[in-house]
Amino acid sequence: MIDKLYMGKPVVILSLLDEIGDCIHNFRNGFVVMLPAIEVETLEIQEQLIHDLMNDGCMEFCCIGPHAENLNDLIDKIIEEQECYTIVTTWYDDLTEGCDYFLNAAGGGEYPRLWLVKDYKQITSIIQSILND
Repeated sequence: MIDKLYMGKPVVILSLLDEIGDCIHNFRNGFVVMLPAIEVETLEIQEQLIHDLMNDGCMEFCCIGPHAENLNDLIDKIIEEQECYTIVTTWYDDLTEGCDYFLNAAGGGEYPRLWLVKDYKQITSIIQSILND
């Protein structure tokens, strides 16, 4: 796990398969999450995770990668089914643009950032570059 502060807010980087419960419980006033949409196969396995994140207080989902629009559509469908219209969704197929948005603007800059992208070296490299600037 990579855990840092950026502009006074926690930044936590985990894998999709990591146990995120303990981390989320520390974010009592909400959080924003980035989900990878690099491989089509990962979209379906994320559906239960999306439900769990919504129930735990996620304020915004940001999807990143070549299949980001499809993952965003899945999240929007779940939001509509659960009538959770206060949750924001965004998507970026450009990795650098998506990482920059997520660090600097997601959730209005008010919430901790949970990145579930640790398994994707290209994305984590971009994140580290932004954090170290």
